Amino acid sequence: MKGMNGFEVCRRIKACEEFRQIPVIFISAATEVEERVEGLALGAVDFVSKPFWREELLARVRTHLELGLLRAQLEIRVAQQTAELHAAVEHLQLEAAERQRAEIALRESEQRFRAILSQAAVGIAQTSTDGQWLLLNNRFCEILGYAQADLRGKAFLDFVHPDDHEASLTGVAELLAGKIPSWSTEKRYVRKDGAIVWARLCVSLVRDQDSRPQYFISVVEDVTERVQTDRALRDSEERLILAQSAARLGVWDWDLLRNAHTVSGEYLWLYGLPPDRPTITYQEWLSMIHPDDRERVQVLVRESLERTYVWDTEFRVAWPDGSIRWLLGKGTVFLNDAGRPVRMTGVNLDITQRKQAEAALRASEL
Repeated sequence: MKGMNGFEVCRRIKACEEFRQIPVIFISAATEVEERVEGLALGAVDFVSKPFWREELLARVRTHLELGLLRAQLEIRVAQQTAELHAAVEHLQLEAAERQRAEIALRESEQRFRAILSQAAVGIAQTSTDGQWLLLNNRFCEILGYAQADLRGKAFLDFVHPDDHEASLTGVAELLAGKIPSWSTEKRYVRKDGAIVWARLCVSLVRDQDSRPQYFISVVEDVTERVQTDRALRDSEERLILAQSAARLGVWDWDLLRNAHTVSGEYLWLYGLPPDRPTITYQEWLSMIHPDDRERVQVLVRESLERTYVWDTEFRVAWPDGSIRWLLGKGTVFLNDAGRPVRMTGVNLDITQRKQAEAALRASEL
């Protein structure tokens, strides 16, 4: 180019972004090493000194073109691999971040689980398939009256009441055999102090992905107080039934809202009715009262419901066989929050012998 030597032309080509990749070969008569070094330093790929052979020049050109093509392919490959590497690094970073979040979530979950386990109002236990305790919460230890250290290496059967061993082993066997998904029962444990504690037990078997049994999870609730209350109630009811039978006492309850009557004890016997007879209605009861007492009794019932809220009177009843019996009736009317009668409950007692004795006494005084 006019006004520029070869070095300046090469410098300008390499300075232009558009042409920078064009390979430059110097062809010069110069033989000095300094000029060759300067040309190569400017970015030339070769320096051919004159004179030269045409075939040699063409061979050099082909070589540099092939090298340029290979370089371009290499750069593309390097760029692709670099991009893949960056993507892999980003993926690993995402996985690491996700794993870190998962680990944090797992630790928090374990902390919550342990907090719930230790503070639960019911006993919770993890037990191996051979009956060894693996994990116990504080409440479970409190129910048994032992410290956790005392229970390590122990089996659950060591603390089950002897009379409940067989049922416990049967439940465990059915869980392991897959016959039932869970097992619930009430059983007795023997505390450290020798006391018997009743517990409501719910057991589930945890299996792995291949359905192999791993361990049991048991939830235990102390129901000793409720069992004792139920037992006391049954005993009380049995004593009440015995007392009612001995005293020929009949108990009745009148639901005023539903106009439904419920009777127990010797009530039906007091009216000469068979024990398997369905309960009687108010009108049926009224029809069994002696005609001379019926109107008075009706008036007293109305007064009890409307004013006195107390039922206390003596009246006669006519049995189906025609005999007349004297009964004492006592009861109480129960009111709702609005002050209206909703229920009336009381008892009947046979006082025939007393009435007969009073009549005989009066006759003897005449």
